[in-house]
Formats: sequence, structure tokens, C-alpha cells
Amino acid sequence: MFVDITTIKSIMEISDEIKSLIFKINDVKEEIESAESSMDIYAPDGYSSQYFRRKYARAKKEKEKAKSDLDKYTKKLSGELTSLKEYVAKYHKGEFTGWAVSHRFRSLNIKGSMAIPEDMIFLCDKEFTTCDSYEVDEFEEFAKTLKAIDEATSDEDIMDYFKENISLLDIAFNKILGY
Repeated sequence: MFVDITTIKSIMEISDEIKSLIFKINDVKEEIESAESSMDIYAPDGYSSQYFRRKYARAKKEKEKAKSDLDKYTKKLSGELTSLKEYVAKYHKGEFTGWAVSHRFRSLNIKGSMAIPEDMIFLCDKEFTTCDSYEVDEFEEFAKTLKAIDEATSDEDIMDYFKENISLLDIAFNKILGY
């Protein structure tokens, strides 16, 4: 390897945070649209009832809160993109730093029969004193992300990559967490 393996976990964590923020931003944009729609419906005029005025006020308050959240998430996303680019720049060393070892193995499952083979990648330093392990699928996803970031010419390109690669699992996970 000719990379700084200490940056991999940080890049993966920041990538997950960016996906989460994109999801939150999209959700907040929908809240803003919903509030604006309600404001249009309950817009006060000279004949509005107290009920309509309260509904309008509530929708306006929801819109303001959602806009505040949008600003907060957008600012945080900008910071995360900056951090991501810094870690990617550190990732490429250009000098020999260690070994990448691919390993396939089987083990017994709970019932005592052979389980499906597992593929792992171990990233070790020059002397094999420290190693980090990753499932091959997880590492391949990391490699795709890294390639997209390297090829990106702007923050928008990076954002487009993440938007295209938010999986249904990411969406379900964020829904469970309440984002």
C-alpha cells in the first residue's frame, strides 16, 4: 500500500455523516414546501376566521423552524465536505506504508455447519504490528467513494455522488433514528 490507513475510518465516518445530512436536508426541504402549501391555503384576508389565522401562524412558524434547520444542516454539510477533502488528501501518501492482505475463510455457524465464506481485507503496517480489517463489500464501497471524490471537480460533484448512492438501507436507518 501507498496510503495512510489511519484516514480510512475517518473518511468512512464522514461519508456516513454526509449521507445522513443529505437525507435531513431533503426532509427539511419537504417540510418547508408543506408549510408553504399550508400558508397558501390559510393565507389571511379580510374574512379569515380565527381558526384560519391560527393555522396560518402555525404553518409560518413551522416554515421558519424548517428554514433554520436547513441553514444548520447546510452549514454542517459544508464543514463535513471540507473535512472529507482534507482526509482524502492525507490518504494518498505516495510512499510505501504497508500491506493490503485479502483473506477468505469459513467458520462454523451456531448450528455447527459450515457458513458461507467470508471475504476480508486486512490493511497492515510495514511490520504487520497493527492491522485494520474490513469486509470486502465495505472496502469496495470505500474505494468507490474515494474514486468519486478524487474525480470530483466541485463540492456539487461530491454531493451528486452521495445523493446517487444513498441506499434504501440508509433511508430506513435514518427513518428509524428519526431523521
